[in-house]
Amino acid sequence: MDGLGSHAAQDQGCTVFERIARGRGSGLGTGLPEERDILSRFSTNQRFRPLNMIQELESRGLFRKRGEKGFTEAWNPTIDEYLGARRSQASYPRDQKQAEAFDDETRALLERLLREGRLHATGGRLALTVTSGVVWGMPEAPDSEGRR
Repeated sequence: MDGLGSHAAQDQGCTVFERIARGRGSGLGTGLPEERDILSRFSTNQRFRPLNMIQELESRGLFRKRGEKGFTEAWNPTIDEYLGARRSQASYPRDQKQAEAFDDETRALLERLLREGRLHATGGRLALTVTSGVVWGMPEAPDSEGRR
């Protein structure tokens, strides 16, 4: 499970990473290519590349995973709440005209997906899921060359 964000906390020598991904099972948002296209065109981070922090730390010998647990819950925002969640992301356009265009295109996409039956809603609330997880393990000390 690759996350959109990772947060670390240390407790009794064990490091815990929380990973969150919004989507229809996994992925970002609706998980559909049309939305990824909008996100890519309007993103403030055009050089974004997904990163699995756990794999990266393990490959560098800096972390030894001991376990993980995933969770999936229903997420039922209105379209306005969905756009609000998108506005909270670091890649959301800062330029007012770009931000308005992003909102307009995303709203139009969600409405089209609902009409086509590719996205569902009940009482004006989208039927999405949030997938999150926790990974725990032990930090490892690198050798003198930065490797384990």
